[in-house]
Amino acid sequence: MESDNIQKIQEEQYEFPYHHLVNFDHFDNHKTLYGGINYYGYIKKVLDYINKGKFVSLLDVGCGDGKLIFELARKSKNKKLTGIDFSEKAVLFAKAFNHGNGSEFIHGDVNELKKTYDVVTAVETLEHIPDDLINGIVDSIYRILPVGGRFVVSVPSTNDPLNGKHYRHYTLPSLVKTLEKFRLEEYSFVISNNKFYVFWAKLSGKLSNFGFVRKIVFSVSKSFFWDANDKTGTHIVAIFRKI
Repeated sequence: MESDNIQKIQEEQYEFPYHHLVNFDHFDNHKTLYGGINYYGYIKKVLDYINKGKFVSLLDVGCGDGKLIFELARKSKNKKLTGIDFSEKAVLFAKAFNHGNGSEFIHGDVNELKKTYDVVTAVETLEHIPDDLINGIVDSIYRILPVGGRFVVSVPSTNDPLNGKHYRHYTLPSLVKTLEKFRLEEYSFVISNNKFYVFWAKLSGKLSNFGFVRKIVFSVSKSFFWDANDKTGTHIVAIFRKI
């Protein structure tokens, strides 16, 4: 029953493809709430980690509305980019926003995939998977990566209080334990959990129609709030490798 309720909450998020309201060419969240500045902060780190190494094919597990692949497709040519999500509504949004860029989106279960991918991503996804299913999902991701393949992960940390649509948040040790089949290669704690940052983020949302406010909030956030540590970071972004 708890699993059904959490999945219902998550499904209701896809009444609108909110991730696509954040512009990555130059930061702009004037059509969204203050969460846009947070989203930019950890997704930018994910994109940097993905682009640290060469790859031809990438699978985004729990792709949602396809924003990550949209950003990759803008910058990466001749890549085979695929997203998969259990939410049909989310996949329809992803297909619409990525129309014409050569990417593929699958409404289904990662456990059923047969292909292998150079890189697999799970961006704010693992926390949505019930406890009795998480090991099976991790096993499937391990299976579809070749030896040496990279698994790029972003999860909320325990410095951020658990909310109603998540099963768990992570410490770095608990994330490593969950992904013990992989070798941890690099990690970062991002987005500081403090009152000053919440103020800046909310200011960005409340006054977001003013371009100079967005520029100030972006600059301050980049300089002081996006780099964090294990005591303050609300998200963990990490690269794991199959060995």
